[in-house]
Amino acid sequence: MPDPLEEIKQKVDIVDLISSYISLKKAGRNYKALCPFHQEKTPSFMVSPEKQIWHCFGCGRGGDAISFVMEMEGLEFYEALKFLGEKVGVKVEPLNQEAYSEKKRLYELNEIAAKFFQYVLWKTAPGKKALKYLRDRGLKDTTIDEFHIGYAPNQKDALSKFLLKRKYPVPLLVKSGLVIKKDNPSPKETPIFDRFRGRVIFPVFNQGGSIVGFSGRIMPHLESDNLAKYLNSPDTPVFNKSFVLYGLNFAKQAIMKKGFVVLVEGQMDVISAHQAGFLNTVASSGTSLTEPQLDLLRRFTNKIYFAFDQDSAGQVATERGIELALKKGFLVYVVFIPKPYKDVDECVKSNPKKWEEALSKKRSIIEYFFQIYAKGAKTIEQRKEAAEKVLLWIKVIPDPILQGEWMQKLSSALDIGEPYLYEALQNLSKDKVKTQPVGGDKAKSSFGKEEVKKRIVAFLFVFPSFYKRSKSKLNRLLKQNKLYNLWFKFYNQKDRVKDSFLARLKSPELPLAVLEVENDYDQGDKKLAWQEFNDLVQFLYREAKEMQIAKLQRQIKICEKKKDSLHLKKLLRKLQDLIMDKQ
Repeated sequence: MPDPLEEIKQKVDIVDLISSYISLKKAGRNYKALCPFHQEKTPSFMVSPEKQIWHCFGCGRGGDAISFVMEMEGLEFYEALKFLGEKVGVKVEPLNQEAYSEKKRLYELNEIAAKFFQYVLWKTAPGKKALKYLRDRGLKDTTIDEFHIGYAPNQKDALSKFLLKRKYPVPLLVKSGLVIKKDNPSPKETPIFDRFRGRVIFPVFNQGGSIVGFSGRIMPHLESDNLAKYLNSPDTPVFNKSFVLYGLNFAKQAIMKKGFVVLVEGQMDVISAHQAGFLNTVASSGTSLTEPQLDLLRRFTNKIYFAFDQDSAGQVATERGIELALKKGFLVYVVFIPKPYKDVDECVKSNPKKWEEALSKKRSIIEYFFQIYAKGAKTIEQRKEAAEKVLLWIKVIPDPILQGEWMQKLSSALDIGEPYLYEALQNLSKDKVKTQPVGGDKAKSSFGKEEVKKRIVAFLFVFPSFYKRSKSKLNRLLKQNKLYNLWFKFYNQKDRVKDSFLARLKSPELPLAVLEVENDYDQGDKKLAWQEFNDLVQFLYREAKEMQIAKLQRQIKICEKKKDSLHLKKLLRKLQDLIMDKQ
């Protein structure tokens, strides 16, 4: 029995599919258009009929027919597959029909509950206080409506009775997380009671715009030590807070257009920021930042501005988020909330220009850690502790020149000699060191290097003759690179047919890179192509050489301190040979 996924891929023509959404124009072997995912005046959206892929050179989005439908329709993978299957006559059976139907009913249930909460807010006496509270917090009626904010009345079973009247079964209502089952209800009692009572309700949307859960803020006059200020939906078949970012459904177009996302702490931070025009703002949904949330963001940008509160809890959350984001290859910055404001919500409502200025003055990671740990360190113990904390992050800077620059600054700021800092850097235990590089305006992150390597391999597919001209350097620099080894497999084939080879690959990553090179040099200007290719190779070579030089320089400083003259002479000779290398 044929695989539905492969059968759909064979039957769907990507040009016909995308033409049904946007206007495509022929451009050589490919087609081009204005990108539907970000605003642009010059077409940078390309479709390759040979490779059956699409790519935008403006916002960086790309993929195959399925990913296009997922983006355009806001569908999950299975739903997009089913959508395309219906178009080309391929039946896609759900993995679990019962589970799929249940999910559809839960989405429907959440929509109805959201409308109930909105009705209570706008149309009832209990909702008047909540509406006044929201307006007093600076929210406009249009904003309240846009984010579907509502109110859960302070009654035990108002929503439960409403939903039971609509014949929803109790097990489904309990599974939705909207209600809780009573332990031993009497026959005359309602068997369930409301989870959210006396709370302003913020629906939580997935990236496609469907309501998957809720967050409730207790009304101020009902606050007590026994009640949590915020209460969130539990995990359900349609909601897992680790996989959702609050506001992403509203923010994704702005994120792509701006090129970065601002990550804040709470829902009110997001709502107030959007109301003030900072549309590329999202928040984690009642949880610390998670890897799945970062995977979601990666669809739209590779640059994050952290804007968490600067109290102790905010600092911990910022550091943990930074480390996770770096592991995922993001370029990371930190935004300090201007004084005297305690959070983003307060700042944007009081003085939006101040927040705009704060965003423009974003700090690199090392600048952030200097500000947090090194600025106020006075005593020996404080300076030692500050040095250890900042060194953990300096250790992972891949650029040796930038690393040396920060070592000098740290030495000056803490009045600790550089040799001592280098020795401490060398002795940092491996389990403590952050595992991914720090990004910055001057730094070349590993994400950047990997992109360079991918571009080089893409050039080799388009211009195989370039290999012989740079063979020795390529073999040294890219020996362990998976894409380079993949190209070798192609290069050693008897009958080399580039497009069919690339079409068989499971991931669209390399085909998209090849399409980009073809698009850049569609007029066949081999001289210009060689110029860029050689520059990329030289960049990698210089990076490798600089790292070797920096390593030797650190070893030399340690030898000088230990007065190890024999080893010092050998290191100096090695350094001289490396610097004089004219390759």
